[in-house]
Amino acid sequence: HNNNAVANTFRKKQQHGQQTKRIIFFRIGPLRFGIHGVAGIFGVILLPYALLLSYNHQHLPIWLSSSIVISTLTSSIGSYGLLSQVPSTSQIASWIFPPHRDAFKRTIAITCYLNIRLVKQWQWIFKEESFVFPLLLFIYTNYHFFPAKPNFLNGNTWVFV
Repeated sequence: HNNNAVANTFRKKQQHGQQTKRIIFFRIGPLRFGIHGVAGIFGVILLPYALLLSYNHQHLPIWLSSSIVISTLTSSIGSYGLLSQVPSTSQIASWIFPPHRDAFKRTIAITCYLNIRLVKQWQWIFKEESFVFPLLLFIYTNYHFFPAKPNFLNGNTWVFV
């Protein structure tokens, strides 16, 4: 069917009056799998494999650990392009309005945070102990997770405070 994108075709998307080109590798129903989606698939496949190796006390090959970091970072950073599709909020109960867009941003930040911790644990950076890594981690977590406009009537604020 011609409306289903052929692998490696470009699709022009109208977004805020601008045209952006996005690569679509394949589709499954209404879902379009571009770089973000393919990286997510690789991350979902590689991460459990790495966890299984770690559980069995086996050393992770460098190709596996670097592939996990690259695929999850690509997937999470690529998620910023999807924010325009995420509702800012929706009503769960008469008094609960979770901020979906903010939660989506925090999920992206958590994935990046976990990658930062993995890279440090694997000693790819900051091999010597110093105050620099904890300071950078403190700045990163405060920037992404400290509620700038806390709404204490919302349950999500309490979770992240």
